[in-house]
Amino acid sequence: MDTNLENLLAKRDQFIKNIEEGINGWEGSVEEAVKIVEKNQTHFKNLESLDKELRAISHPSIYSKEYEDRLKDILQAQKELIGKIKAKKESLLHGMKQLKKKEKVINNYISQDKRSIFIDKDL
Repeated sequence: MDTNLENLLAKRDQFIKNIEEGINGWEGSVEEAVKIVEKNQTHFKNLESLDKELRAISHPSIYSKEYEDRLKDILQAQKELIGKIKAKKESLLHGMKQLKKKEKVINNYISQDKRSIFIDKDL
C-alpha cells in the first residue's frame, strides 16, 4: 500500500477514535454533551475531507465493514446526545413559559400604575 494512503487511513482512524472517546467519556450532563457535539463537528468535517481524498485515490481498502459499523455506532450515539440536548432545551423553554405565566398573574393582581395623584384640598 502507498504510504500516503496509509497516512490518510491512520488519520481517519484517529478522528474516529477521538469521536468515540468523547462519546464514551460522556457522563450524562447536557453541558458536556454540547461540548462533545461541538468537538465532533470539527472531527466530522475532517473526516469528510479525508474521505474526499481517499475517494480520489479509490483504493479497495478505503471502506470496510468495520469502518461502516463504527460510523453507524457513532452516528447513533451522536443522535442520542443531540436528543438529550433537545429534551433539556424543551424543559427549559417550558420552565420559562411557566415563569412568564406567573409574572402575568402577579401583574394582574398588583397594579403597577405609577402615575402621580394630586388631591385638591380646596374642595
